[in-house]
Amino acid sequence: MTNSFNLEPEEKIVVHIDPEIRVLVPAFLEHTHQNVKVMKSALAADDLTSIYQTAHKLKGSTKLYGFSALGDIASSLEQTALRQETEAVSKWIDEFTYTLDHLQIIYD
Repeated sequence: MTNSFNLEPEEKIVVHIDPEIRVLVPAFLEHTHQNVKVMKSALAADDLTSIYQTAHKLKGSTKLYGFSALGDIASSLEQTALRQETEAVSKWIDEFTYTLDHLQIIYD
C-alpha cells in the first residue's frame, strides 16, 4: 500500500505523548482499532453517514490524546465521507489504519 508518509513497512511513526496519560493510552488505542472495524463494516455497507460520524469522533479524540497525524487523517476522512466520495473514503480508512498500526509511542 502506498502511504502519504512514504514509509517502508517496518518503519514507525513516532508520536510523543504526555506521560500523565500513559495509563489511558492502551484502552484508547483499543477503542480506536474498534472504530476502524466499524468504519470498514460501514464502508462495505456503503454507509458513509456512519463513517462520517465515526471519523468526526476520531478527529477529536485522537487530537485530544496527542495523536495529531491520526487526527489529520480522520479530518480528511470526515470530509470525504461528507462529500460521499466512496473511493477517497476507502483510501483514507487505509491510511488511518496504516498510521495506527505503525505508531511508536514515546512518553515524554
